[in-house]
Amino acid sequence: RTATMYNTQGNVGTAPVAASQGYVATVPVAAPASEASNIQPGSGEGHQWGAEETIWDYAENKSFRGQRCAACGANLRITSRKYGQGRKKTERLYAVEGSFVCPA
Repeated sequence: RTATMYNTQGNVGTAPVAASQGYVATVPVAAPASEASNIQPGSGEGHQWGAEETIWDYAENKSFRGQRCAACGANLRITSRKYGQGRKKTERLYAVEGSFVCPA
């Protein structure tokens, strides 16, 4: 009990794993060093995204935050959602409008 409370077994930040007690081990997985750190999930393949800007959508008659591909002109729509207690945390969702794989 003392080792669990004060975490003296060397497993910093994780709960003790005991299969008989029904605990599930969670292991943080680091991204490979070869991947670029600015890759966003849902951003398509092969696109050359420009800077984030406010883009006007004529069909919906409103603006949105997004990025444009310099090669093919596809849009990456960025939607943000606040959540958590006091709405302090922000989740950003990415959706490609146009070709998912850049033809250029």
